[in-house]
Amino acid sequence: MSTASDTDLTAALERVAPTVVEWRRHLHAHPELSHHEHATAAWIADRLTDLGLEPSHPTPTSAVATLTGALPGRTIAVRADIDALPITEDTGLPFASTNPGVMHACGHDGHTAVVLGVATVLAERRDQLRGSVRFVFQHSEETTPKGAPQLIAAGVLDGVDAIIGEHLWAPLPVGVIGINHGGLMASSDAFRVYFTGRGGHGGMPHDTIESIPAAADFIQATQRLVAREFAAEERVVVSVTQLQAGEVYNVIPGETFVGGTARALTPEHQQRLVDRLHELAADIARLHRVEARVEYVYGPPPLINHPEVVDVIAASAGPGDEVREIEPTMGGDDFADYLLKIPGSYVFVGATEPTTDPVYPHHHPKFDISERALPIATGLLTRAALTLGERAWPTRR
Repeated sequence: MSTASDTDLTAALERVAPTVVEWRRHLHAHPELSHHEHATAAWIADRLTDLGLEPSHPTPTSAVATLTGALPGRTIAVRADIDALPITEDTGLPFASTNPGVMHACGHDGHTAVVLGVATVLAERRDQLRGSVRFVFQHSEETTPKGAPQLIAAGVLDGVDAIIGEHLWAPLPVGVIGINHGGLMASSDAFRVYFTGRGGHGGMPHDTIESIPAAADFIQATQRLVAREFAAEERVVVSVTQLQAGEVYNVIPGETFVGGTARALTPEHQQRLVDRLHELAADIARLHRVEARVEYVYGPPPLINHPEVVDVIAASAGPGDEVREIEPTMGGDDFADYLLKIPGSYVFVGATEPTTDPVYPHHHPKFDISERALPIATGLLTRAALTLGERAWPTRR
């Protein structure tokens, strides 16, 4: 890209920056839950139409549009997730949620505004654009069923050579771009185990087959599973987050429910967790003479970036930005599903002011992002999409 072209691009990014902030604030004030993003998808489609694009809705609550450049090149997808969370906002922001009990507590409002900003800048340059850019505004990243597999089934990756996306990331300060050349995020699975025995009077346990002790042993066994069957560097997590049994003090319940999440950074470790959780439930049930029923729900797979695309992302940082190789997080994201199909990269963009204290985490009622992160993310994805459109790509995974 020439110096003149670089100057023009910088000017275009500066022009769109205030609008991206306005869009983010509008979206923050009007959040919608997963699979209910009807107004959000319609609003996005209107913005895309204003750019001269022809948006479609591959699912009822998503929006997709393709910008075709005047010059030959590759097709690159840029993805944003658009759903919010069932959280009551407690930020005090002037543009706080107007939808009671629903909040953009993970930054998806910013993601959506950023990708609309990318679309705006690139649409102005379509006569210079090599290849095509497909803008994917995905529903339901937060809950199951996830949106990415549904959009893949609907064909949004058809003809796409590579895909990129970013997550505004509270643990990193503004100005830092976090990359990882391999596994950036973990698989995110859910398990439910039902231990069923025979209930009875609390004063006569000898006439019952108790399910609570079985559940207690299972919980302890999951802790030992992580600590003793996986090496420390293998980075797996099993967290029990639900335990339900009984209703009154003097009745031994017939069934106890244990629920939680299992996470790993490789498919091999993910499968080991699946197998061992089933085995532990069965063995403990046999020991306690109860029955065990395991429901295992696969979420997104481990998110494994394509190194060549990561290199392009790193080279697309702005002059004042710090690119930092970061450790994986045990959080999950269904962007991973796209990466099973085509090359691509997910990247974290620092979203917290360095002076902020405390830093409220994602999914917290007081969560917020620094809006200074928005132009950084917009510029990063715009420059990366332009570069990738000119590249040849290896065989798909």
